[in-house]
Amino acid sequence: VMDASCACPACAGGYSRRYIRHLFQQGEILGLRLVTLHNLHVVLDIASRARTAITRGAWDEFYPAERARWAEF
Repeated sequence: VMDASCACPACAGGYSRRYIRHLFQQGEILGLRLVTLHNLHVVLDIASRARTAITRGAWDEFYPAERARWAEF
């Protein structure tokens, strides 16, 4: 699974990184679709949580925590 904590159709569908890599190597469009679904899910999740933080007036706590989370990658 690409990311065990992710609920996107690609990760929840049980597609492994190895299989997605295989799809890319073979030029299969499914690989691009699965990675795009995952990336959109991640970006929309961040945007949703950012909107919630802004609405609650908690942006000053959200932003550094999110930056630190992504610094791990």
